[in-house]
Amino acid sequence: MFNAGNIRKVLSPVEGVLARFLSFASFEIPRFIGGNGAKRLAFLKEELWIVPVTLFLFVVGILQPIAMVVLWFSKLRSHKEWTAIKVLALGSVLLLCVSFLFSIKSPSSHTFYVLLPVAMIYSLYCWSRFLQNTTWQKFAAVCLVCGIVFHAGLALHNFSRHSLYVNREIPQGAIRSKDPGVLGQRRPGSRY
Repeated sequence: MFNAGNIRKVLSPVEGVLARFLSFASFEIPRFIGGNGAKRLAFLKEELWIVPVTLFLFVVGILQPIAMVVLWFSKLRSHKEWTAIKVLALGSVLLLCVSFLFSIKSPSSHTFYVLLPVAMIYSLYCWSRFLQNTTWQKFAAVCLVCGIVFHAGLALHNFSRHSLYVNREIPQGAIRSKDPGVLGQRRPGSRY
């Protein structure tokens, strides 16, 4: 049945389907460092050494989807399949929008993660024109190195706080008692 409540969620410029789709091919830093502002600030206070890298990638991660939307309207003469890639990306987003209008779930990235390759291919075509220039190549290298440093720092941060390898007694207790609720509760209405 039609779910009118999803119209606003599907079309939202920040959390809608298009934003989530393009974020697959972007540095989406806030999602990794915490679910809300307080958790994100706590992460940055605990890991001061990674703040410059995080802020740089945060800005790049905001600009990437905006640039991909703007570049959709450009002509890329060096790739004859550019039009087909644009149509594929747009068709994927439109199909997602229509699908979520008939879904009881709101649009969440994990529900259409299977379209990550489409978003990545589209982004690679967008960036291909810039990567002909050595300045942009250096910028891309800086972004990649910063991404590696950020995720290594995040892994070190999470290892001692959220890792099942450090806190083995909790999952072992869940296995012994045969109660997955020991690890945590799922969303209301979920079926185990």
